[in-house]
Amino acid sequence: MKKRRIVYSTLYYFLVPAVFFGALCLLAALLGVTKARDDLGAVVFAAYAFVFFAAPVIDAVMMRFSPLRFYIDPFAAAEIPLFLYLAMILNGLKTADSARSAFLLVNRTLADDGGMGFLFLAGLFLFGLLFSLSVKRRHGQSIAYRIIEKPSETRPENPGLPE
Repeated sequence: MKKRRIVYSTLYYFLVPAVFFGALCLLAALLGVTKARDDLGAVVFAAYAFVFFAAPVIDAVMMRFSPLRFYIDPFAAAEIPLFLYLAMILNGLKTADSARSAFLLVNRTLADDGGMGFLFLAGLFLFGLLFSLSVKRRHGQSIAYRIIEKPSETRPENPGLPE
C-alpha cells in the first residue's frame, strides 16, 4: 500500500502541470485548426476564457485527487501558479538577453496595474487551496485513497456471492 501511495503521489504531482500544459496546447491547436489565430478578437476571447474559466476548473478538478494527508494541499495548489510564472519567464527568455532580464521583465509585467498579475496568481493559489480542502483525505478516505487501494481491499467479503 505504501509503495502504491508513493507512485500515485509522484504521478499526481507531475500530472497536475502536465494536464494544465495539455489544456494550453489543446487551446492553441483549436485556435490553429479553426484559423481563429488570425482573428485578434477570437484570440483574446480564448485567452480570457482559458484564464478565467478553464484554469480554475482544471485547478479545482485536479485538487480533488490530492494524495497529501492534510486537510489542504498547498503543494498541489501552488503547482499551477508556479507553472504559469515559470512559463512566463521561459517565454521571456526568447526576447531578453539573460535569465535575469526575463525574470525582471516578467515581474514588472505582473506588477503592472497595481499588481493585478500577482493578485491573479495568488488568487489561483487560494482557489486551489480552497478546492484541495478535504476532511476525508485527512483520514485516508478521499478519492485518491480509493484509487490507491486495491479493488480487493475495498470489496466486502461475501462468501455466498460469486465474484
